[in-house]
Amino acid sequence: SLTAALEYVKATAPFIVGAGGHAKVLADLITADGRFRVFGAIDAKPAGPAAKLSRLKILGDDALLPRLKKQGVRHAAVGVGASPRTAPRAANRRALIKLGFELPALVHPRAIISPGAILSPGVQVMAGAIINPRVYSPARPNARLLRRQQIVMARVGTATPPAPEPI
Repeated sequence: SLTAALEYVKATAPFIVGAGGHAKVLADLITADGRFRVFGAIDAKPAGPAAKLSRLKILGDDALLPRLKKQGVRHAAVGVGASPRTAPRAANRRALIKLGFELPALVHPRAIISPGAILSPGVQVMAGAIINPRVYSPARPNARLLRRQQIVMARVGTATPPAPEPI
């Protein structure tokens, strides 16, 4: 029935927050992953240039998030790019989790994942990525990961790494 089909889509099809370049790459990843199809995208500027150039179905702006959740949409993916700052991406992730959306781990079939790797919810593994078995979580960085961040940031410039998120 149509109702059952709609319920299936709401339960399995993620929407993407963001409609720029990273969101388009993420839509391709979701399609290639094969478990989902993209429901649409939410963007802070639904009539902005990124949304207009996007081939994604723009559902509206961030104000639509609570309504989507009430209608039974379960899955979301953060499609906001991280360069050069990661704060907007982290803020979107926290907001989606707070509203109760699930952020599935998304893995491109052309990525190489070690059997010993642990993928956290919301991770996005792009085509060509290689994930080894060691576990480093940016949400809970250990001393070695913090040092690596400092080295990378020193090479990149004056940007400050994000503060660890409370879990």
